[in-house]
Amino acid sequence: MEAFAAQHGIDLDASYAYSDSLSDLPMLRAVGNPVVVNPDPPLVELARQEGWQAMRFERLGRRLVALAITVLATVGGFGASRVAARRKPPPRRFAARR
Repeated sequence: MEAFAAQHGIDLDASYAYSDSLSDLPMLRAVGNPVVVNPDPPLVELARQEGWQAMRFERLGRRLVALAITVLATVGGFGASRVAARRKPPPRRFAARR
């Protein structure tokens, strides 16, 4: 990354890097603006120590999943009610008289 940046005139001190894992530590340390996103526990601690920006999006993801399930259930329920409303009731069966 450093060789690529030097070859293409990229200022790493002004660059950003985003990661969620400690395995990307060399990349995060090579830039002037490291940002951890939904970091794993070891990276959370290191980001705290280094004063790096941290971003979390897990809550939004859970809310979107819940919303999608609600919408699908509503659409499915509405569709099932429309099908049920169009079905003809079964013929009445009369009990045999004695």
